[in-house]
Amino acid sequence: RMSMTWPCTSQLVARIIGSAKEPTILLERAVVALLRVASRFLHRDEIRNDVLKSLNLIVKLPTDIVAVVCAPVMSGVYQMVKAHSVHIVETSCWHSILNLIECGARSPEPSPTIGFEALSYLLSGEIEEHALTRETFAPFLDAVSAYVTTRVPMSGVALDLLYFLATRIVRLFVAPKENPVAGVDGPSLIWVDFWEPLLRVFSEAVCDDRVLIKNYALILLERVI
Repeated sequence: RMSMTWPCTSQLVARIIGSAKEPTILLERAVVALLRVASRFLHRDEIRNDVLKSLNLIVKLPTDIVAVVCAPVMSGVYQMVKAHSVHIVETSCWHSILNLIECGARSPEPSPTIGFEALSYLLSGEIEEHALTRETFAPFLDAVSAYVTTRVPMSGVALDLLYFLATRIVRLFVAPKENPVAGVDGPSLIWVDFWEPLLRVFSEAVCDDRVLIKNYALILLERVI
């Protein structure tokens, strides 16, 4: 039944979200319905791309609208990644999900708390080995950075995730023998696309006017160096 009704349903949901100019009950219900579908059916190929395209429309909504719908969005994203993260392989899908998690850091509670739980889950255990790749490192870094630099209770713990990303850079470039990362561009690529953006976030954290965040960032940065 889902395969029969989904094409029309996805078009309707995308139209409601994409045309939203202000927070409405209709918009909130469309978002909740979309995330329920994602939580249950994201493993199905014929549904996954449409769902994630619609999720990307949420990111593009005006800030005041995102703030209103962000709590159910974060709850839905958390349930979705816990249930289906192993089925998400496309880089564009990870970008959509991580962009939403990043939005959670800048929204009212409980969005930051739920969004950070989702982010922490993705950077733990076997899930991290699947989710964190060279192609997804940048959106993961952006999401972690949002929780470090925004005044949210979990900024200190977010610094631990920032340090964790630093420890994973080497693993991302330990390539198999048949596909080595070699040549003149290798070291410069690692610096420009990985180390430089990560150290930039650390530099923001060590200049933070929150003393605990500043001091902890200095300790972690010393470990990285």
